[in-house]
Amino acid sequence: MSPTLTLFRKETRTALLRPATWGVFAASVALLSILYILALRNNAAHAQEIPPIFTACLTLMVPLPVTFFTMSLFARERATGSLETLLTAPVSDAEVVLGKFEAALFLVMLSLCVTLPVLFVHVRLAVPPPALPFIPMLGGYLGMFLLAAALTAFGTLASLAVRHEAAAASATFVFSMMLSTAVAEDFLGIGIGSIADTLGVGAFASGVADSRPIVTFLSLTMFFLFVAVRLLESRHWASFESSR
Repeated sequence: MSPTLTLFRKETRTALLRPATWGVFAASVALLSILYILALRNNAAHAQEIPPIFTACLTLMVPLPVTFFTMSLFARERATGSLETLLTAPVSDAEVVLGKFEAALFLVMLSLCVTLPVLFVHVRLAVPPPALPFIPMLGGYLGMFLLAAALTAFGTLASLAVRHEAAAASATFVFSMMLSTAVAEDFLGIGIGSIADTLGVGAFASGVADSRPIVTFLSLTMFFLFVAVRLLESRHWASFESSR
């Protein structure tokens, strides 16, 4: 088993055994429910366009799980002194960063998936029941995966760059809210013009295959992970030199 997969399984299993993780899942469902109700009220004329509206709500909800699942990736190990032990293990810095990033991204996407019952309840109870096309909804979640990957990569970098979890959480939440708000469609009137048109993940939920958000979010993800690996390498060498 590769070190990346081993670290992924360890981080995921540890997180799923924490009650706080399930509290975040519940909070994600509650927040998404509130956003979705507000969205339906403000888009009554387009209530049949469920996939873009639901995806826009996910866009504004995702900073919550991203912040929670990334803030302690490295900050907690630095605070407890276990980061030095990890750096001396027979595993590369890239594998450490990727293992923790993948675990956090998996938990973030799990948080998005547990909100699906909100949509199914609405479809079940609405009169008349709205159409729920499968392909646009799948496209919406693809767009959310790209956005979540970029935000999680930034959160991974923030957790590595600062010493305390609170500082990492603050930086990640502010960045996530700024980017999520910028790429949201005209949800509640907060879409930001050309930025929303260029990076709006709601286009995927409308059946539009736009390469611009794909290239942008993948580039951001790779950039943040690259910087995180280089930063961990610098700390690795600094720790090695101090021990000589």
